[in-house]
Amino acid sequence: MMKNIGEILKLGCIYLITIIAGTGLFLSLFWINFLNSGDILFFKSLIYLFTVCLLIIFILIFLKFKVSSLKSLTYRDILLITIIFFTTNHIFYGLIPFNASRSVSVMIVGYLFNHQDTLVSEKDMDTYIDELYFKKENAVQRRLLEQVEIGNVEKFEGGYKLTPKGIETVKLMGLITSVYNTDKNYAK
Repeated sequence: MMKNIGEILKLGCIYLITIIAGTGLFLSLFWINFLNSGDILFFKSLIYLFTVCLLIIFILIFLKFKVSSLKSLTYRDILLITIIFFTTNHIFYGLIPFNASRSVSVMIVGYLFNHQDTLVSEKDMDTYIDELYFKKENAVQRRLLEQVEIGNVEKFEGGYKLTPKGIETVKLMGLITSVYNTDKNYAK
């Protein structure tokens, strides 16, 4: 019985250490701009996550065969560790950093945070968002370029047009948004 508890604790530590180390590596890839993988944050995060997942798999398989105390680590454990790492980091990244980098709501509360000692009017916030997001950050141009890069939009002289892939993507996004009964469905 005590041997089983020891094995469970050892496996729990392997899970925890691997997920923490993998998360540290995932975060460091953003700081070093690994592979200079562009400005499309969603795809950048997926490239980084898949890279770290492959490293986790290879390192754990290597350790399974080279470290005698890790012989009890199964391929199922390795797969489960990788899935937990990927899912946790993908959800957390998608909920906070990804949305914080482009959410008007986050810009508003950030502006209010930086002006805590003053009363801020709606007009002040409109001006701030327009200046920061649409003018300084070139939000429309950046989003259009992202869509061109991933193949949803094609650029022509004088304008842009959805590609067949873009049409299918918008239909799918509209359907999924409808299924979740979202108040604002900009895909329709």
